[in-house]
Amino acid sequence: MRKDIVIPLVPLLAGVAGFVLRRRELATGFEPDTGLAVPGCPAALALAALTAAVALALIVLARGRLRPFRGYDDAMLTHDPGMRAMGNAAAFLVLMASAWELQEFVFTGWPAVSEQAAAARLSGGNAAVVLLSGLGLPLVSVVMGLAAALSLLMLTRNNYWGERRGERSAFLLLPAFGSCLWLILTYRDMSSDPVVAGYACHLLALVAVTLALYYTVALSFGKHPRPRAALYFSLLAVYLCLTALADGLELTQTLLLLSAVLWFTGQSFVLLHNGARLPWPLPPMRPDRDGEEDGDDSPGGREN
Repeated sequence: MRKDIVIPLVPLLAGVAGFVLRRRELATGFEPDTGLAVPGCPAALALAALTAAVALALIVLARGRLRPFRGYDDAMLTHDPGMRAMGNAAAFLVLMASAWELQEFVFTGWPAVSEQAAAARLSGGNAAVVLLSGLGLPLVSVVMGLAAALSLLMLTRNNYWGERRGERSAFLLLPAFGSCLWLILTYRDMSSDPVVAGYACHLLALVAVTLALYYTVALSFGKHPRPRAALYFSLLAVYLCLTALADGLELTQTLLLLSAVLWFTGQSFVLLHNGARLPWPLPPMRPDRDGEEDGDDSPGGREN
């Protein structure tokens, strides 16, 4: 049984079930007049039980499955075209999310902030402060999104072609920093809502994404990397992101969650595959454009 295929299927299938239960909870678990959560909602209880069961099951599945890695490149090197396609698709979704956020900023955010700055100027206030506070974070968010998309493309290329540029790479840091900003801005926008159940799934998904990226970065920068933690939170992020898609979020958030599902599904597969086999040769042989490996006749070099 190919555990590197079966194990990543667990959060995918559980995520579909979580999506259905979350949709049911949103339909029946909140009072239509006040928006408050209905105590004892069966769908909400079932979703909480499923989430707890998945979190515990993934601990068992991620435990003891990986050999010690020699760094990020040893852990993530793969010549599988499917993994390359998933990585490029994830990067493209982040790029689409950043482009959509940019057009919203240009056509909606900028006119609104300009009006606020003009009003502040007329009332004797500081228009520059209004502009900086209103435009600073959106601009930073767009730039970080574009940088994260480029980073995912470069990491996918590095992992597929065996370029060995993943050690202490800025391309690993940028998505991690971007996820932190994503989590902060999302919490800022949602924290004023007193009904925590309304956004808990989305927030938990972002926490899992941030932790998965953190432990992935640790494979490259950490003195004591924890690949099992990287695997566990990658699997958990897949489940939680699929469940959070049921919330009917705005397009930017939906695209980013879909990107996370693709990226961490592929990352989980590669970690499990490489963790159960002999290390790739050092330095790994770069495949030629025909998909064959130049001069690599080792058993590991012939695997996809």
